[in-house]
Amino acid sequence: MINLLSFVTQKVLPALAVVLRNLSDTTDLKAVLAKKIPEEQERVKNFRKTYGSTKVGEVTVDMVSVVSFCGC
Repeated sequence: MINLLSFVTQKVLPALAVVLRNLSDTTDLKAVLAKKIPEEQERVKNFRKTYGSTKVGEVTVDMVSVVSFCGC
């Protein structure tokens, strides 16, 4: 049983990951990012809206947010 588990975790799972990655509908990085960036921006916006004034020690989430640094 240990040998089978070892085989699956060392050989089958990595191979499966490669197969699944290659089944992706696009490999165009620009297209992938064009889809993901707006989704991530919305997620960050919602997070800041919900937790922006929450204190983390003497620091608020807005103070440490990457968005705060770029002025977005």
